[in-house]
Amino acid sequence: MIFSGMKKLFKNDTPALLAAFLFSLDGLNFVQSRTGMNDIYFITFILSSLYLFLSKRFLLSAVFLGFSLSSKWASVYSYIIFIPLLALNKQTKKIAIFLTVPLIVYFFTYLPFFTLDHTADQFVELHKQMWWYHTSLKASHDYASHALSWPLNLYPVWYFVDYKDNLIANIFASGNPLLFWLGSLSIIVTLWEAFRKKSLNLFVIVLGFFAFWLPWIVSPRIMFLYHFSPSVPFLCLSLAYQMNKHIEKPETRKITLLLILLIAISFMLLYPFLTGIHLLKNTAMFFFFTNITKNPFQ
Repeated sequence: MIFSGMKKLFKNDTPALLAAFLFSLDGLNFVQSRTGMNDIYFITFILSSLYLFLSKRFLLSAVFLGFSLSSKWASVYSYIIFIPLLALNKQTKKIAIFLTVPLIVYFFTYLPFFTLDHTADQFVELHKQMWWYHTSLKASHDYASHALSWPLNLYPVWYFVDYKDNLIANIFASGNPLLFWLGSLSIIVTLWEAFRKKSLNLFVIVLGFFAFWLPWIVSPRIMFLYHFSPSVPFLCLSLAYQMNKHIEKPETRKITLLLILLIAISFMLLYPFLTGIHLLKNTAMFFFFTNITKNPFQ
């Protein structure tokens, strides 16, 4: 979907391939895709919905938005992307589709709930509890982090640990630091360029990034780095767009290729901490990584 979406925006294979490659080096979504959490389904469906939207297959896009909404309520932030784009393209009649079809799909996903003899009152109570969790829960956690810190990847979330003799294995939900830092800088440049060029395609990228990130800044609930996961695809799109421009210039091609190589190396260095590979407890990498995170066994 990353490749297809980028190609749909810019009609060019090179930045599309680069965006897909950069996204494959993101540790955060890599870990989420291997973990029994619903974030990766939510992201897959929302990217599919956006691709179908850009292809002007609005009804199918709305259906996939419904699948995403059924996976995670945070999908509602996608309306920050879809509604303005529909209005700008004078597709206001399609807004009704996006306001109704996703909700219909959402309710249909609860058919198994009702076939197990749950009642309408229980359905309502379940949603009241979910709403309370998102708006009123007072809780703290060692790995919680504020949304403003997410683009810098300051607080990875510790998922797993296993001890074996003098070895230790960990899994952290962590972004690729170099990818996050360069990507965050690229978002600023892309935003400025979007205004300067009045480019709708660039606005789609930055709007997607901010739509799934900024609402969390004012959220009252406890938050973690993995809530930043849906913004990362757009961060990769932005970075690929900026890098592609410099790859095409002989004077900046080498430094750009070097940065891509360093991002890949950064992912390889993180790989043991994303996959639970056993390492010596006193290795330098283990010491470094556990001391930049909120780790109980420091």
